[in-house]
Amino acid sequence: MAVITDSDMDSKVPKNAVSILKILKNNETVRFKPLDLADQVKQNPRTVRYALKKLLDMGLVNREPDLEDLRTFYYFIKAQQEGLSDEDFEF
Repeated sequence: MAVITDSDMDSKVPKNAVSILKILKNNETVRFKPLDLADQVKQNPRTVRYALKKLLDMGLVNREPDLEDLRTFYYFIKAQQEGLSDEDFEF
């Protein structure tokens, strides 16, 4: 996986996706729902869902369904599954 730099983030990902990625990176063992992330970054839930879609498309985060409510997903940093190093996420 290529190193994601600040200039890459500016050109490919909305600014709020960077803050979401930082939250996920700092809490690698926690899985978040979009509403929880929206509360933490103080953004509209729709904006957060859009940012999460961009991060999914880039392959930086992963998701799994909430088995108690299959309409929602949990999001987490992909590094916890694939053993990516901290060098893959430069901010």
